[in-house]
Amino acid sequence: AGGAQPAAARGQDGNGTQVLFLGDDTWTGQGAPGGPNGSGGAPGGDRYGYQRAQRRRRIWVASGLAGGTVVALGVIALVVNTLGPSSASSGATQVPTPTAPVAAVTSAAPSPSPSATATGTSATLADGQTGLSYAQLAAPWGPTCPGGLNSQGFSWTAGESAVAGQVNGQTTWYGAACSAPLPQQYGYNGVADLANVTTTLANQFNGSYYQALSHNYQQELSQPVQVSGHAGWEVKFLITYTNASGQGLSWSDEMGAVVVADSGTGAAPAVFYVSVPGNLGESNVDTLVSSLQLSVTPQEAASASASASASATTTPPAPGNGNNP
Repeated sequence: AGGAQPAAARGQDGNGTQVLFLGDDTWTGQGAPGGPNGSGGAPGGDRYGYQRAQRRRRIWVASGLAGGTVVALGVIALVVNTLGPSSASSGATQVPTPTAPVAAVTSAAPSPSPSATATGTSATLADGQTGLSYAQLAAPWGPTCPGGLNSQGFSWTAGESAVAGQVNGQTTWYGAACSAPLPQQYGYNGVADLANVTTTLANQFNGSYYQALSHNYQQELSQPVQVSGHAGWEVKFLITYTNASGQGLSWSDEMGAVVVADSGTGAAPAVFYVSVPGNLGESNVDTLVSSLQLSVTPQEAASASASASASATTTPPAPGNGNNP
């Protein structure tokens, strides 16, 4: 009655060594608890807590997946927040700044001195002998035509000038713009002669005014112009000094023009001559030519009135018709 119990009995004792369960919840081996020949446990039971362990593992796995998902979403949000402003800033700096179109500038003739600029105008100079008026350039220009230009029948009646420098350290050289009536010796008979007379004058001034210096003369353009509605002609030319430094010049070229405008009254045409060395702003040539205005002088008005009156008194009356006495 008090002897040792068999091993099988000890295996079922609550204080004995229990068998480690590694299989299904229900044992199917011979003599196993809950088996067909066993003495304990019903099929599908949780005698050794296996199902609770499985549930805990599933809960841990689900919790781990949920936690990992939360962490991943947090990392993605952090990356988006970090890179978002940088990308926006980078994109803003890459937008090209719009620039205003630049209009193209053209000119009728190339300028030999691109750096020269026009001198500002402050007043208008009027020639009462020709009816011409033109811009009076600002200092260093003054309202005086150099007296040395009066030659070969020309006596300039108005003008302006500026000192360009010295030739060989002795002779003063000027930029000049002068006007005068055309002398009768040029045989002007009407607007058909404008081109020939203007070209003749330009060639003559080349020989008279520049002969003291070694130079080349080149005609830049020859074209008809209108001066206050009066027919006219312009010849523009370029003087290039072949030995400027050897002649003591501080400029190497000079732009000039001659304009002859018909008065429209039968009086002598008006002549305008301009020549500007490179150091005085050769673009002033175009400034002065474009400013030319021509009005009828009192002498021309009186002459035109006298001619009209004489024509009226010498014109025979029109023959009468049968209704006139």
